Amino acid sequence: GPYRVRTEHATLQSSYVESNEIVTIVAPNAPTNLSPNLVPINGAVNNPFTWTHNPVDGTTQTKYSIRYKAVGGSYPGTPQINNQVGTVSSHTFANGTFTNGTDYDWQVATYGQSATMSAWSSTATFYARAKPVGTITSPTIANYTVSTLSMGWTYTQSNNSYQKYYIAKLKNTSGTVLEQKEGSTDLSSGQTFSLNFAYNLSNNTGYTVTLQVQESKGLWSDE
Repeated sequence: GPYRVRTEHATLQSSYVESNEIVTIVAPNAPTNLSPNLVPINGAVNNPFTWTHNPVDGTTQTKYSIRYKAVGGSYPGTPQINNQVGTVSSHTFANGTFTNGTDYDWQVATYGQSATMSAWSSTATFYARAKPVGTITSPTIANYTVSTLSMGWTYTQSNNSYQKYYIAKLKNTSGTVLEQKEGSTDLSSGQTFSLNFAYNLSNNTGYTVTLQVQESKGLWSDE
């Protein structure tokens, strides 16, 4: 708490001056704002994990620990990242740390200047998934003889996630988007792997079509 000070000279005394609130060095509160949370990540690439350090005594983060497990499993006795020195609330896991096709829970705890670690954070969950692939299968001919374009594609994803959404674009040779069509997958009526653009094509003119697909947990393919 605060303290008060006054000066004395002989029998004369000044008024008290009160200090600001004084907080002793204590452990931080549990971290918050964990990311990733309820989103997909590609386990085959580097993945930064972030959080918010919550000091009680105003001291910055000095160390952190991270533990993770498959959903339904148990945390290891020693965290996978154990008392890592670091003032930045971020950690990047190396390629292949997480197995695609597996859902994970994770938690983080931090230190300030106190020798006592914070409590573990609330659990965050993420989904390790391989990036889906959309492959355009039509049109396949260089000389297209129809005034409107029909486009077809195949969808693959190594963890058996279904196609959730797609974005298809018709562009001119300068890269300007002439028409964009997109839509979600309705599993009750089957997935969509084809569409018709409405744009009227001009003779002796080049065009490009692009496709991007999203798997069921939300991870997008490359365009």
